[in-house]
Amino acid sequence: MNKGNIVNWETAKLILTNMTEIEVPEQEVCEPARPGDVLIPSKVPFTDLVELCKVFNAKTTVVSSSKMQAELVSVVEGSDVCADSRGRNKREKIFHFCLWHLPKLMFLGFWNGWWDKNSEGDFVNVNNQASLSQREYQPWYMGEPNGKDQENCAQTSTGQRTWNDIVCSAEQCGFCHLSKAPSFTLRGVFNF
Repeated sequence: MNKGNIVNWETAKLILTNMTEIEVPEQEVCEPARPGDVLIPSKVPFTDLVELCKVFNAKTTVVSSSKMQAELVSVVEGSDVCADSRGRNKREKIFHFCLWHLPKLMFLGFWNGWWDKNSEGDFVNVNNQASLSQREYQPWYMGEPNGKDQENCAQTSTGQRTWNDIVCSAEQCGFCHLSKAPSFTLRGVFNF
């Protein structure tokens, strides 16, 4: 096995801060990414998600059907990253809270790729500006969207399986859609 041309991995002394060290089989690390919707492993503002997807030569995932939404909700619910501050992310755990927490948890969710930043009330696909008004699938929560010019980004609520408009600076989970698997080179050691 190559020891690395920058760091000798067998003798290097690494100091891990706020991290957990785990061993992962080489075949798992070297498994190439697959095209499709990939959960970004961090909560970010909507515009940061859009820019991050572009860095990976991907597009922001846009929810376009109930089937697609259900698949993405399943991924989010299984993610520790997307959990609320108490570490809860499963729908059934929502019911263990008192009503004081219900409004916050009802809209725990992820960015769904729609916004009305340029024209109030006309939500469009962030990638191609196609209007949501032309689509049948619009599962807005009762009374939504209601944020006027303050809440310009849409999220999918994992608990209710509905949409809500919120401020774009809120930090949410999100997905990038990879049309092809990215390729990485680690300083000549491995090609992914």
